[in-house]
Amino acid sequence: MIKSPKYRIVVSSIFIISALAVFLIGVEMDNSINIVKNEEVTYLKEKVDNAKWKFRYEIGTIEKMLKVAVNFADNSVLTPSSFEENNNFAIPFLNSFSRLKTFVIADVNGNEYAITKEDGTWLSSVNILDNGNIYEKKDRWKISNNKVDTIDKWITAPNEYDPRRRPWFQMALGNEIQHQVNWTNPYVFHTQMMPGITVSVKSTKQSPVAVVGLDILLTDMSDFTMNFSEDNSSKAFILANDLKILGVPFYNNMMSEKDVKSLLMKDYKTLKQESFTNAVSKWVTLEKNKYEPFTYHADNNKWYCQIVPYNLEGDKYFLMGIIIPESSLHKSANFIRIVSILIFSLAFVLLIRIATIQLIRLYRKK
Repeated sequence: MIKSPKYRIVVSSIFIISALAVFLIGVEMDNSINIVKNEEVTYLKEKVDNAKWKFRYEIGTIEKMLKVAVNFADNSVLTPSSFEENNNFAIPFLNSFSRLKTFVIADVNGNEYAITKEDGTWLSSVNILDNGNIYEKKDRWKISNNKVDTIDKWITAPNEYDPRRRPWFQMALGNEIQHQVNWTNPYVFHTQMMPGITVSVKSTKQSPVAVVGLDILLTDMSDFTMNFSEDNSSKAFILANDLKILGVPFYNNMMSEKDVKSLLMKDYKTLKQESFTNAVSKWVTLEKNKYEPFTYHADNNKWYCQIVPYNLEGDKYFLMGIIIPESSLHKSANFIRIVSILIFSLAFVLLIRIATIQLIRLYRKK
């Protein structure tokens, strides 16, 4: 049977339409994949920005409160030897922000006043200078019914502790920029024997010159990172610039405070969690675009990570990171991809159906 020109045109049209439809579906799948990747990266960056914004609130509050305290010191309202006046200032001051645990003020003569907020009690201390020796007069007490109930008092034997030798004091004293906040490297606090960081500022108007400091426990920094994500799909962490852990990422509800403490100020590889250690190890090898999102594999899954510096006053900075498994990243994007492919597939089937009907009509006319 000789096929009519119309028949050949229809068949050719079906072939062309089919090829075009397959091509468009392929293009759409590629575009959808790129859209998903772009949305995953955007979502990760939003998480990092959110973490930085929350952390900025915490750090900004601490720096502002420190500058309030140094203004009181500049006006001689706070001095290392004024025990009662310092207590009256420090108690509501520390109670106003839960992350702060210790307030301290010391001068170049070695005088020091410090107060630490404990679980339900307070520990205050002042230095006593005697013939070149430094004694610490300590009081532990609690407030009940607006009254101070003393629990214990004691004076330590002369020891090697001298506030003038501490890094927080020396950094602030040597800083010529008025009221610039100084951040120490992590160290173990003398009073609590807990790892933390001290922020300090020099009071230039007080004589003798004094330094005001506030302590931040690394356990509180870990409390921030471990409670960052409401659904725990993303994990936040904070590292020092030498890659030691300052803020532990959340992994399970069974981590005790003791477990968290055992990881602080330790190399990141101490935390035996592949999704965390692989992320940092991969980041270390990056030569370009270190602060841009990247992917890696861990726990039989593909993960996304971004590690960025969080700059403090002066030249100090932390490294803040977010890791998210691909399976948790923008599930709506996967839905969009599926819907797009489905729509193009239906359009393809519809075009074939129309062409087939046209062929049948031509055949019947024959």
